[in-house]
Parts: sequence; C-alpha cells; structure tokens
Amino acid sequence: MNKPHLYLKIGMIVILAGLALGNLILFTKSMKLSDTIVQLEEDTQILRKANISIKQDLYSQNSMENLQVIAAGLGFTKEAEPLFLKATDFASL
Repeated sequence: MNKPHLYLKIGMIVILAGLALGNLILFTKSMKLSDTIVQLEEDTQILRKANISIKQDLYSQNSMENLQVIAAGLGFTKEAEPLFLKATDFASL
C-alpha cells in the first residue's frame, strides 16, 4: 500500500470521527434544550391556571355584592338625600 493512500484513509477516518463527535455533542445539547422547553411550557401552563384563578378572585372581590358588604362594614350605607337649590313649583306630589 502507498503511504499517500494510507494518510488519506487515516485523514478521512479522523474527519468522520470528528463529525460523528460533533453530531453527538449537537444532539445532546438539542435534547437538553428540548427538555428545558418542555419544562418551561409546563411552568407556563401552571402560571396560566394560577392567573385565571387570581383573575376570578379579583372579579369576585370587585363584585357589586362584595363592595356593598364592604361599604356596609365601613359605614357607607346612608342613602343620598338630594339637595335642591330652588324649590320645585311643579310635579310635586
């Protein structure tokens, strides 16, 4: 066998081994990235559910019934008494 052919074969083997190693490293990193993406999607779903729950609590806290109970507890239940600057001359009962 010629030495140039031997060097060519060894060179090709080294190049192929390097490419295979690079492919393996890239595959491993992409698998880790995929796992991270899946975990982030799961966390996002959990946060969306928590957000919906918080929104429901907020709407229930700001509902008219709840605000009336809070107002009654704070003493804001007095009915409005209108103040007229002029006496009405018509439509009085």
